[in-house]
Amino acid sequence: MPSITSFKPLNEPLKTLTYLLQSFQQGFSTHTAPSSTFPPPNCLSLLHDSSSLLHAQVTKLSLLLLNKPFTPSAIASIITSINSQILPGLMAANEICDARMYSQATHDEVHISLKDLTIAMIALAKQIPTNESEVERLEGESEIILQITGQVWKSCDRLKKIAELGIAGLALEKARAYHTLMKDALQEIEEWDPDDDDDFFGEADSDSDNEAKVNGRPSGASGEVNRDGVVSSNQQSDNDPPALDTISIQDTHALKAHVLEFSKHIRVVYPALIKGRIAPFPPFNRTSALSSLVSSPDIRTLDQLLQCLKRISEEMDELAGALYAEKAAEVHRYQMSMTALAQECVEYLKTDWQRNNQYDDWISAWTKKMEAINAKV
Repeated sequence: MPSITSFKPLNEPLKTLTYLLQSFQQGFSTHTAPSSTFPPPNCLSLLHDSSSLLHAQVTKLSLLLLNKPFTPSAIASIITSINSQILPGLMAANEICDARMYSQATHDEVHISLKDLTIAMIALAKQIPTNESEVERLEGESEIILQITGQVWKSCDRLKKIAELGIAGLALEKARAYHTLMKDALQEIEEWDPDDDDDFFGEADSDSDNEAKVNGRPSGASGEVNRDGVVSSNQQSDNDPPALDTISIQDTHALKAHVLEFSKHIRVVYPALIKGRIAPFPPFNRTSALSSLVSSPDIRTLDQLLQCLKRISEEMDELAGALYAEKAAEVHRYQMSMTALAQECVEYLKTDWQRNNQYDDWISAWTKKMEAINAKV
């Protein structure tokens, strides 16, 4: 067991580590664009090197915490290295990862990963003993230390992957993820059978039936129970006009078929944009010279394109929900919104990154079919 005096070399580095991590964490909410007039280093290179070093040092640190004898001086040496070299590098990378230079998508991914890393490092710092009694506590917390170490590794690996992918690679990863969401939503719609609607919403229907019985009215009856125990019906009479979203099973099947045709045509925008715009984006990753960064207008265009694809995938979820609820008016509204978003995306296909015309025939054919599909509503 280490003596009380042997903890002295550890206490100051540990306090510094905690202070730096807390300052780093607070800085996420007050991030500002870099103001230095000197050319900054490649943010992705700095991220890769710093996260690689941290991965290695945290591995050593966790082994020292998990194995006997506990050696404060060895742990102090590792923490000092983290304080003096690694954390300053990560802080600098976060500061210079300007969305205008590296894209909003890259900036956000770096920000999220660094935030997760900081939280895990703070948790790990709290596991480091500062006296003899806390050393005894380590024996029962090996699983916690392993779990926290795994979280640090995961964040470091993600930062390294972001640096390897670079701006174009990360954009491609996101676009493919949005495309997958679209394909998943389409598959769910294809598998949905309006005839089995009770099973699809079985749990909700069961809850409604139970509530009806508790309220003293039979399942399926609508209206309020008056003082005399008589249900005042709110059901439509034969002379009342039908509700806008009241559709028959046959109509629901037709609506499903129309939604599938519409959604499949919207979906083809994804591979076209991935092939025509996102994949050919000029590469820039951790090994690239800073001079090869593309212009801010092109970075902004890439971000806008990704945002458009993301919004379409989100609207697709809403469209599917409206279909399952058999709300024809809402289905139509989401179709019009998705059409506008898809048309916005297609505009980006008109020229490539060298401003050359492309995809003219494809855009014309896609637009005509989109108009024909929407005309069926």
